[in-house]
Amino acid sequence: MDFVKFLELFPRLGEPTVRLSDLGVSHRTFFHWKDKNVIDYEHDFDDEEIASGVKRKLILLNAYQALWVMVIEELRSLNIDLKSLVALKEFLFGAIKVDWEEGQLERFDDDVLKAMVPEDVIAETGMDAKTVLERVRGEEKRNDVNFSNISALLCGIFMFGQETSLMMYKEPSQGKLEFYVFNPLSEEVYYSSIGQDFRNALVSKLGEFSIVSVPIRPLLSKFFEREALVPSAMALGLYTENEAKLLDIIRRKAYDKITIYRDNARNDISFEVKDGREINGERARELRRCLGLKQYERAEVVYRNDTAVYINRTVKYKPK
Repeated sequence: MDFVKFLELFPRLGEPTVRLSDLGVSHRTFFHWKDKNVIDYEHDFDDEEIASGVKRKLILLNAYQALWVMVIEELRSLNIDLKSLVALKEFLFGAIKVDWEEGQLERFDDDVLKAMVPEDVIAETGMDAKTVLERVRGEEKRNDVNFSNISALLCGIFMFGQETSLMMYKEPSQGKLEFYVFNPLSEEVYYSSIGQDFRNALVSKLGEFSIVSVPIRPLLSKFFEREALVPSAMALGLYTENEAKLLDIIRRKAYDKITIYRDNARNDISFEVKDGREINGERARELRRCLGLKQYERAEVVYRNDTAVYINRTVKYKPK
């Protein structure tokens, strides 16, 4: 997983732009989680605020913190205890771990190495499979949220269109709670390299362990579905410049037909607009979600009448 490329495409994920209130979490709840060490957060006071004795201010979160708040909410609804959430926080914001040791790559033949790295990653980076894997190993040593497990969850969705999930599991009635970032593409590549089907391995785990799984895409969808969070999605760079321009055109103009073309090589779009009609409500939310989560290869927005607006999209997902 090439985090360097991911950060080149989404360089503003670490900027504090998401208002806590827009996530629907109260300050009281947030600071309770903070007091219990579930959330690491400190206000960033400037010199004037320090001199004036300001103690609290507007809570602004970056993309990783905002996603973590959403995960906490989901797990608390399942009655996951705060102690487990503290351990999960350490895992998510800690460096990723790779499965090979120093020097192990030299023992793999070229076919195995190629099976461990997607062909499009090799094409985009211009590096061979071994170099890509060595780069990943170097990245996992960094003490940086951009190279962490929570970043891997985002990278899997925005870079590779995967349905990533956060998994918590343990042996029934005993054992320590463990955590795992599930990415269908990574699972397929790894198990294919050892001659197995990752789906069989997953079914086996489901039969052996007690598991809680939190799918990440539905949580990220809130950035594009909730009107209050759309400005944060813009500020974090979750939309490309052309995608943001398209949404602005839709807000300002009418149309008869918009044709959208996805350019995977540049992670961007081009589009054609003919005349104009108003689009709002659920159709506007659907279009924002479609663009923000890159859930299309080609899409058309077609006006039929005042009550009928259609969004036709051709979706191409990576294999699970």
